Amino acid sequence: MKEVLNKLKHGDHTAFKTFYDFHYSFVFRFVNKLIGNEADAQDITVESFTILWQKRARIKDPQTVRSYLFTISKNAALDYLKKSKIARRYTSEMSRAAFSHEETNAVIWATVMAEFEQRITDLPPGCRNVFEMIYYQNLETDEIANKLNISKQTVLNQKNKAIQLMRKWVAVQNNLLLLEVFEIWARRH
Repeated sequence: MKEVLNKLKHGDHTAFKTFYDFHYSFVFRFVNKLIGNEADAQDITVESFTILWQKRARIKDPQTVRSYLFTISKNAALDYLKKSKIARRYTSEMSRAAFSHEETNAVIWATVMAEFEQRITDLPPGCRNVFEMIYYQNLETDEIANKLNISKQTVLNQKNKAIQLMRKWVAVQNNLLLLEVFEIWARRH
């Protein structure tokens, strides 16, 4: 993936398509969870990738591309929510109130997930790679071992190391929401 990210930064269309295909569904689910509208979530997701492509020259470290994409997505979703809120204000008296409870939760969730995503990119490369294959690609230990040409035990060791590092970071944050999100992720496999 590192080679793809380097090529993407330098304007390689094929690398961008590979990156897009790999990350589209994850970004879409993230945006859809924030705004609760599939059609608009698709538009925002595509717009986020377009902005990433347009601003690819600003990427200093290819390892931060995913975090940058999630920041773009989060900001686009928040803009959408603000615009929706303004539109509703003109069409309904009920919408004059501040963000609804659901919108507030969505914004909090987006902020936590963006921070969480950044911490994943900070993991050592081996841990990060295994972590992403488990939690983003939903691969099993055997599949990862075969794909990376390493033993199952090495996969488990990398996974455990990643989980330990993430737990340590979460504990330092002293944030119950982060802890809950992390525990949900850790229990998935």
